[in-house]
Amino acid sequence: MSTDRTSGSSPSERPAVLLCEGDRDLRVVLAALLEGAGHRVVAAADAREAVSRALAFTPGCIVLDMSLQGGDPSEILRSLKGLSTRGDVPAILIAPPGLRIDAASGFRPDRDARFPPTFRPSDLLGAVARLTGGR
Repeated sequence: MSTDRTSGSSPSERPAVLLCEGDRDLRVVLAALLEGAGHRVVAAADAREAVSRALAFTPGCIVLDMSLQGGDPSEILRSLKGLSTRGDVPAILIAPPGLRIDAASGFRPDRDARFPPTFRPSDLLGAVARLTGGR
């Protein structure tokens, strides 16, 4: 399943978020959370769908579950960041604390964010706001 819905009074007020989450139920919950904050959400269930969606638009931010099916997590991140026409798209990674993120993936701690799978929804919303310039 994939979500591509707009909510809020003006979809252009907040940047679109590319939500890459393999678990259907969690994808629906996270999409609703982000939409409730006024973001347009374009969701993907696996790596192939994430790349396909990223080719269709430039997200303001990528939320990526690092256990997403369809490839090496670092390669998926590198591919998604490399598809942007506006340069380095900020990413929020949902990854277990022990998972090492390859530096070649494009992950930059000063520009991106990382959360464990047990993150708080308010932390995710805060990170999206911070990484997209508070819009």
